[in-house]
Amino acid sequence: MTAPYVNMLSLTAKESISYLRLLLGTDNILSDHEANEICDALRKNNAEEQRQEIEDAWYKNLRSGNTDYGIYESNSYIAEGWYCWHTYSRKYLQQIQKPNLCAPIGIVGRTKSSEVVVDLGNGIGFTSVALSQIYPAAQVYGTNVAGSNQYKLGTLLSKTFGFQMCESEKDIGVQADVVFASEYFEHFHNPIEHLDQVVKALNPKNMLFANTFGGDASGHFDSYEISGTTVAGKSVGRLFGKALTSMGYTKVKTKMWNNRPSYYTKEFK
Repeated sequence: MTAPYVNMLSLTAKESISYLRLLLGTDNILSDHEANEICDALRKNNAEEQRQEIEDAWYKNLRSGNTDYGIYESNSYIAEGWYCWHTYSRKYLQQIQKPNLCAPIGIVGRTKSSEVVVDLGNGIGFTSVALSQIYPAAQVYGTNVAGSNQYKLGTLLSKTFGFQMCESEKDIGVQADVVFASEYFEHFHNPIEHLDQVVKALNPKNMLFANTFGGDASGHFDSYEISGTTVAGKSVGRLFGKALTSMGYTKVKTKMWNNRPSYYTKEFK
């Protein structure tokens, strides 16, 4: 069974939870009991309980010297993925289409001829669906942790919406016109080193980032490793921007709330 076609950005919270429940039952990604438990919590606006459970476990391990990446395999991480979609990334993708937020024609207006769009760390796959609808002429690639339930959801959605799932940016093999990364680089202890790998693999013309270095969340670090030096999370954003400038990117001024997503380009000045 393939997933029913929907206009992803138009779904209400209730509709998107129902859609997630349908997906979780397809190909037995989760048992009915597990799927119902997750989606019932989301419907009751109780996602915070499931999210907090894995966040507490992440920081308990991290602060005792054990980085446990097993959180990405947990069922509760699906609730985290939905929350991030509905609360943050959905709104970012709505904003990039608004001409007045990046005058005169908006970010999508600037990049409408894009042929390759990459969604780094695409969560439960909803962002890749939305990007394939925003850029219908482009080939969209989504990346995620291989074998995880998020990867399985993305693969299922890709059959209906025509994007392609990959384990890494290194597997894509073509230049990207647009790279979208929402709550992604914070999950790498060496984020600027990883940024360098992304740029080398994809040579993106345009990049959209929604980073929250220094904010607590499952998979985020208290401090990061930058050029062999330990740096507090709240200081990484500035260094990240400097690294992009050194790579030849220009930050475009926008009216996005809280500067998210930030827009960097080599294509437009």
